Amino acid sequence: MHLYPICEWAGIYSQHLSSWMDAFSLGEELLIVDGDKLKQRPWEEVERVQDFLGIPQVVTSQVCGRSYYKNTKALTPRT
Repeated sequence: MHLYPICEWAGIYSQHLSSWMDAFSLGEELLIVDGDKLKQRPWEEVERVQDFLGIPQVVTSQVCGRSYYKNTKALTPRT
């Protein structure tokens, strides 16, 4: 199975990920969270994780509010 292009540059990370993908079914037993999306629109990635785990949608855009993330420096990358 071909790894996501974003994982290929990571070297050792992709080797470990490949082992996990051999052991678990991607999308059914294994979920890959995109760190960039998690920083940019965290509520969407957390909603996806909650769906994957089959748990109630506790963290949503309505609960978190886009304005909270827009007005905070908590998720702003350091330069």
